[in-house]
Amino acid sequence: MTNARSYRSCKCVIERGDVCGLRFSSLGQLHSHIENDHSLQPCKADRCGRGFRTQAEMTNHMRSQHPKCVCTECQYAAMHKTGITRHMINMHTELCRYEGYETYWCDECDRPFEKLEKHVASQHPERVKGNPELMKRFWCHACRRPYADLGIHKRVHHSRQKTPCPIEHCGYGTAQPGDLRKHLKRVHHRTPEELEEDLLPSRRRLGARPNRRLPRQAATEEDQPLPRREQLPRAAKRTYSLPEPDSELEPEPESKKSDTADESLPIPTSPAHEFFSDDDSGALAVLAQEAGLDAAL
Repeated sequence: MTNARSYRSCKCVIERGDVCGLRFSSLGQLHSHIENDHSLQPCKADRCGRGFRTQAEMTNHMRSQHPKCVCTECQYAAMHKTGITRHMINMHTELCRYEGYETYWCDECDRPFEKLEKHVASQHPERVKGNPELMKRFWCHACRRPYADLGIHKRVHHSRQKTPCPIEHCGYGTAQPGDLRKHLKRVHHRTPEELEEDLLPSRRRLGARPNRRLPRQAATEEDQPLPRREQLPRAAKRTYSLPEPDSELEPEPESKKSDTADESLPIPTSPAHEFFSDDDSGALAVLAQEAGLDAAL
């Protein structure tokens, strides 16, 4: 089930005062629809969905309905408030001294920065050492210095799974395959064909495919793909035909008949008193009564 807030609907007025109402999954698709289909200027605010005839009308609408998304010094408008903050820091730097941007201002550099904490970690490391919060986020205890991107620094320089340089007596190792390629090109001046040969063991160990951007002449016979397996022709389907109803079937041979077939037993036709003796007259009378026969039998 898709969340309803993930859609952006078009609120441009069309014929007879109706609203367009088409929904789009991204803001770029919505703006393209308003510009191409309605020939209007879309509102830059997220989830607004309205269009205007001129840029001035759109700016006035944003100043009245979305004041936090419009620059107070120029006609610049953004989708979120963070865009206005970035615009003020880069374009109206001197005004940030008085406009309430104290949290972005660096006293030593005398200018604001959008990511002030990362700036302090990279440019003013002495300020990180005495701050427990900054040390937790940027301090590397192995190197005893801060880094703006501590996670990337640990993964590259302190990772246990490093790929060594294939050149003998080099001693270089890194966890990033791209850094190893740059090292081979800058330090050892390897050609593209030699780079592929040097990186092939690490690619096979990681289960990666060889580089397809190399020319075909660089590929060896071992790297050539195996020929495709020839497909065998399919066997013809068997067809079965039933005999016609008027056709005479051949009689089954006597040899195939079952020797253990049940034969019909002969039914006695003689009177019942021939099967009994004189001593069995009492039993004969009982049988006659049960069968509803005449006592004369």
